[in-house]
Amino acid sequence: MLYKEIIERCKQYHEKYPDYDEAYNDYFKIRNSSKRDNLDMPGRQEVEKLVQFLDDWDCFPGENAEKNKRTVTAKLPRVLPKAVSRLNPLKAKVRSVLTLQKCDREVIRDVYMELAKTPQVGDTIASKILHTVDPEIFVMWDSPIKKKYAKKYAKNSKSAEFILSVGEFYYSCVFLPTMQRIATKAIKQVMKEEECVSSCDDAIRWFTGNCKYSNSLAKIIDEYNFVISR
Repeated sequence: MLYKEIIERCKQYHEKYPDYDEAYNDYFKIRNSSKRDNLDMPGRQEVEKLVQFLDDWDCFPGENAEKNKRTVTAKLPRVLPKAVSRLNPLKAKVRSVLTLQKCDREVIRDVYMELAKTPQVGDTIASKILHTVDPEIFVMWDSPIKKKYAKKYAKNSKSAEFILSVGEFYYSCVFLPTMQRIATKAIKQVMKEEECVSSCDDAIRWFTGNCKYSNSLAKIIDEYNFVISR
């Protein structure tokens, strides 16, 4: 069943990528200890911590890594407050990836596009920044994950290439709704199969309790995707 496969893939993720777990936990421990949402008006220290988190997750490969990190560090103080401000109404009404609605796609698309077009940010980092803004709603992706789902839903190689070329549309209108369907199916299976689970909230707690470092359903789905795309 899907929910059992997700749990198994998450276990594989934690066994194979402990450094990613450590970087993720360290970053969110700092974020959660803050008295305010330190991405709404980020100072240099907050931005540097976010960029370090992205670097720990291998978002700056290649010989220009240090230069690209400096560029992103310089640009994020301008774009982050705008992104957080645009997303605050969404965060106030949406509890998790399960409850996203079709009417939410436009603001997600616009914020994603604004982030992704920032020099040296692009699709992978944009999705990870969205996740840091709200880890309950936004599922991260990278190139292998993007390509896996593009091939799955495209009719041919040309349409797959087109889907990959419009990241903001693909992420908000195809990828996130697909993740919502996967999460919904898994939650329904848990509610049906596990005796101790009687509600959606119970099912989410069951999932996070059975995944070592996964504190949200969106993060669990990310780990599942990460493993199956490689």
